[in-house]
Amino acid sequence: MEKNDDLQKFVPVYELNGVNQIWEKLLFKGIKKNYSKGSVIEGNKDMFGYLYRGKIRLSAITAQGKERIILYMKNGCICTEINLFHSYHNMYSAEVLAMTDCIIYFFPKEMLSDVEFTKQYPELITNLVKSLSYKAGAFFSQLSEKTELTFIAQLCRFLYRQYLQAGSSTFKFGFSQIELALMFNIHRNTLCRGISFLRNEGVIGKCTKNCLEITDLGRLEELAQL
Repeated sequence: MEKNDDLQKFVPVYELNGVNQIWEKLLFKGIKKNYSKGSVIEGNKDMFGYLYRGKIRLSAITAQGKERIILYMKNGCICTEINLFHSYHNMYSAEVLAMTDCIIYFFPKEMLSDVEFTKQYPELITNLVKSLSYKAGAFFSQLSEKTELTFIAQLCRFLYRQYLQAGSSTFKFGFSQIELALMFNIHRNTLCRGISFLRNEGVIGKCTKNCLEITDLGRLEELAQL
């Protein structure tokens, strides 16, 4: 397990889960909104949200409409706060999409600059800063891999993290090929060729949204350059 823990440090995060659950003590101050699966969660420069139930994804959209998936978030995560800090909307916009039916509580941005609020709930501010550092680290590691590694190495590292999280060599994958192509910012044909290569190398068997089979973990680590 120590080896796995060490290797996981070198694999970028694409999903956060429950990192801000401490904020649930403050739900009574929030505005509750429900979103159905497939809904775009509109950003508001005056509010930030807390994902109480569901799964969302954060994407960067270029001025030309090209999308890249940046991060997935599940129950217990602060979300949409990027709208409070993002100042390049003319070049890139942030889109938050509900991957399942979601419940989100919204809070006014002034809460984060309120000295009295900070004094009353220092643990919430500390938690928020910590989760922002997680996201910054995820973005930085993704960018670094895009610069330094081949697509095959990036894909293998991603599959390796899924293996670590599942704790099994056969598990429900949860990602479609369209999503993977958007995550790695590549054409879907390139992704298909990468998956075919891994199958031919005997690294993976099934690779669908419902099932991923890793058949040669040692070769996966080798190709991932871990």
